[in-house]
Amino acid sequence: MESLGGDDAAVEPGSATIATVGRELPGVEPGVALRELPRPTVAWSEDGQKVAAGGAAVTVSADGADRFETVKRAGQDLFAEVTAPSSLPDFARPRLFGGFAFHERDNASGDSPWTGFPDAQFVLPAVVVVSPAEGPTWLVAAATGPGAEGRATDRLETWAERLAAATPPEVTGPPGVRSRSFTPDEAGWRDQVEAAVERIRAGTLRKVVLAQARTVELEREMSVPAVYDRLTRTYSDCFRFLVAPEGGGQFFGATPERLISRDGRAVRTDALAGSTGRGDTPAEDEWLARELQKSEKDSHEHDLVVEAVKDQLGPFATAISTGDRTV
Repeated sequence: MESLGGDDAAVEPGSATIATVGRELPGVEPGVALRELPRPTVAWSEDGQKVAAGGAAVTVSADGADRFETVKRAGQDLFAEVTAPSSLPDFARPRLFGGFAFHERDNASGDSPWTGFPDAQFVLPAVVVVSPAEGPTWLVAAATGPGAEGRATDRLETWAERLAAATPPEVTGPPGVRSRSFTPDEAGWRDQVEAAVERIRAGTLRKVVLAQARTVELEREMSVPAVYDRLTRTYSDCFRFLVAPEGGGQFFGATPERLISRDGRAVRTDALAGSTGRGDTPAEDEWLARELQKSEKDSHEHDLVVEAVKDQLGPFATAISTGDRTV
C-alpha cells in the first residue's frame, strides 16, 4: 500500500506547492473508506454530508497560548500555495481538518487520554472521500513538493482502485466489558454535588454541569470505524466526528452541540441545556419532548446558557439574534 506519511507530512506551510486533484467515486461510502485509510485519520458527518480522510499532505501543529494565531497564519500561508482544479465541487475542495484543546495542557504524563494530541493540530489530508447530501461521492488526493500534481494524480488513481474494491466488514457482536471505573468515585462525586449546592444557596453559582469520566476495559479489541459507522446511522441529527493523530488514541463521538461556525462575518453557535431520556416508541419520544418543553427547571437552565453565550459574544458582535427553542 502507498505510504501517506513520510516527506509529505513534514512539509512546512508556504515552503512548497501543494496540488490537489479529484474524481467521482460512485458506490463508495466514506464509512467503508475509513477502514482502509491510514493515520492520521479524520471523519466528519453532518446534515447528510460525510467525510473520511487519511494521511497528511501537510500537518500544522501548535502548542501554548499562541496556538490559535499560529494555526491561523499557517493556514493562510498554506492555502496561498494550494492549486486545485476548478472542476472540484465546493464540498470537495481542499480544507484543513483537526482541532484545539480548550486550555494549554501538559501531555508529559503517559497515562493521559490526550497523549499524542497536541494543543492544536490540523492536517491537509493526503486522501479524502467525501459524500454530499445529494449526488455522487468524490475522491480527492493531495501531494506536495516537486512534481506535486503528478504525484497527486498517481495517488488519486491508486486509492480509487483500492477503495473501489473495499467491502464492509462482517457485522460482529459487542466486544464485551471486563471492568468499569469512574473518576471521581462515588464519594468524590457526592462531595462535588454538595459543594455545588452550597455555592448555589450562597448565591456565588447559578448553574453548573458536573461530570464523571468512565473508563471501560473491553474483553477484546473494538473496531472504531464500525462504532463510528453505527453512530453515523443512529444519530443522524448530531455532528459525528473522529480524530486519530499519528500516535496516541482516537477521539470520536456524536454530539448535538455546535461550538461555533463562521461564514464570512456571521458566527453561529448553539445553546444546549436540559435533557431527558428517550422513549421506547416514537409516540413516547414526542410525549417526552413536550414534557421537556414545559419543564420550568429545564427552561430556566436553557435561559441561563443563552444569556451566558450572548454575554460572551457581545463584545465581538454588532448584533445578536436568538432562534426558537427546539428539542
